[in-house]
Parts: sequence; structure tokens; C-alpha cells
Amino acid sequence: SHTFGEVNQALRIYRPNTGVASYSLNDLQQKYRKVEADSAEFKRLWLADFDTIECSHGPRCRNKATCEVGKRVITKHILTGSLLKSMRRAERVLFDLTNSWTALKVVRCCVDDGTSLLGIQVPTIYASQVRDELRG
Repeated sequence: SHTFGEVNQALRIYRPNTGVASYSLNDLQQKYRKVEADSAEFKRLWLADFDTIECSHGPRCRNKATCEVGKRVITKHILTGSLLKSMRRAERVLFDLTNSWTALKVVRCCVDDGTSLLGIQVPTIYASQVRDELRG
């Protein structure tokens, strides 16, 4: 709804999950309000939206114990060390457990103390079995 002589400023916003969308400045000003980054309200809203321990499905999620959809911090099981040797052994253990070949990913991650690790991501449901087999 525009009136004669009104200038409509359009903004393009990129969101990682949904891509690029165009909005008019007027629409954004009606839907949202500015909050200063150093205010207590900003910190409260940030913690409520981004530091949640629940998945984005909410408290009624059927897979609540293991669901990580929408979480900002997630748990991954990473096998580090001699990658080629470990990868072959881990693939063999996973084959024995699942009876199918599982493609393992080489990943780089940052742990809580800021250390960067390079390793092989092991599926969570098999992490303890892979660990036990590689230790033995």
C-alpha cells in the first residue's frame, strides 16, 4: 500500500537457511524495533534466542535428548590423532556395527578453551563403540 509520491526503500536481507529476501524499509519498521547492542534488553533477548539449551522444536520435541536442530552450540564426537590410520579403523568398526560403509567427514572444530582441532567426525550413536574398539 503506497501513496502517490511516497519513496519505497527496499532492503535485501540474506538469511543462511532461507536465502535472500527483499523487504521495504516501511515493513521492517512496522515489524521490528531497534535495540541498542550494549543495553540490558539486548543481552536478555540474545540469551533467550541464541544461548538456548533446547532445540528449535521446543519443550515437546520427541527427540529432546538428542535433537540439535537450531542449537547454537552442538556436541560432536571427533576422533583426532593419525587421521589416515584412525579413519580406516573407524570405518571398519562402523561397518561392523551397521553392516554398511559410512562416509566419515574430516572436520575442524573449536573447543571451549579456543583450541582448534582437526579430526574425523564419528556419528554420536556409535561414538562409544568406536572409542572402545580403537582403544582395544
